[in-house]
Amino acid sequence: MKSSLVWLLAAVLAVGVLMMVAFQAGGSPEKPGITGPAKPPANALPAADQAANKPEPVTAPVSKLVPDDAPREVLLEAINDVATTYDPVELPKIKPYLLHPDAEVRKAALDGMVVLGDAAASPLLRDAARQVTSNKEAIEMMQAAEYLELPSATGLLKSGAAKPQAGPRKGGQPR
Repeated sequence: MKSSLVWLLAAVLAVGVLMMVAFQAGGSPEKPGITGPAKPPANALPAADQAANKPEPVTAPVSKLVPDDAPREVLLEAINDVATTYDPVELPKIKPYLLHPDAEVRKAALDGMVVLGDAAASPLLRDAARQVTSNKEAIEMMQAAEYLELPSATGLLKSGAAKPQAGPRKGGQPR
């Protein structure tokens, strides 16, 4: 009993030290040197706001970040830089790379759309899914589009749509 209490205390202390070190280090694992809290994703609005502001396809002119013949690393870094702005206005900058000849660049563009976290990416992903030749990539793009259209948990809780219920469950089992 006493030794398990000592181990528990040691574990809690170790976790506390690790969290303190991580907090003091600051920054982001993707972008060393960036400090401070990340911007919340654009779809973190309450569900009522999401219903009122249905996602519209982004119609801004599409301009590529870097030329297609740039090295893969440059393309991947450019996509990552845009994605970590968390600004849905940047969606058109990633869109052309969803159909890039290099599969790794296409995957980075898909991941970038998800990182931006805005439901306005859904029509772009569905359009690209109809054009890619790989069924696997098309399915991944369609799943990402569906994911981005889901309401945020925070929004559901704020709207009261997902309030926990008290009382026994069906079958008489307590919660």
